[in-house]
Amino acid sequence: MFDHRLFWTDSQCLKHGGWLLLLVTALLYLPGTDVIPLMDRDEPRFAQATVEMMERGSWAVPYFNGEYRFDKPPLTYWWMQLHFLLFGVGEMGARLHGIVAVFLTALVTRGLAQRVSGSARTGFIAGLLWLTTAQVLIHGRLCVADMPMISCVTLACRSLIELVVMPLEKPRARWWWTLWLALGFGFLAKGPIAWFVPVSYTH
Repeated sequence: MFDHRLFWTDSQCLKHGGWLLLLVTALLYLPGTDVIPLMDRDEPRFAQATVEMMERGSWAVPYFNGEYRFDKPPLTYWWMQLHFLLFGVGEMGARLHGIVAVFLTALVTRGLAQRVSGSARTGFIAGLLWLTTAQVLIHGRLCVADMPMISCVTLACRSLIELVVMPLEKPRARWWWTLWLALGFGFLAKGPIAWFVPVSYTH
């Protein structure tokens, strides 16, 4: 049974912290996401390009208004197609990938802070701070490629810390695989910009 009076112990944070971060994500990011119209120029373009890809049966080539759209790599279109298929074409389906990426980044941030500090409580606080940062609250509910890219960059940085800062404490193979997958998906999310932070970290 969860006892809020004991939550700030490391064992309670380790046991319940992930579920609480999921709850905070749902409470902060889901309300209104399905009714606020797509805004700016980027949200409608991403959504329309995804719809046109679905209509053409294409998973590789993005289109917008019947013309090729190679402005962004395809990961966001793929992710949005999945949500459109599950929940229908609409604002929620268009934006849900960003919210999922925000939550995944919170989990990676939590794990990274816990790993560095040795405290599950510190890890939970780090994840909570990420979820409640003003810029994240804004961009996490937008139909764009930023949050998937940030999620991949954060995971790549976590892998580098395991490989470079703490190389002898855990098996290295899985972190090498995690690093390359994170860099690969980061590239598919927003191009080579996803490599700048991890590469600069190694120098």
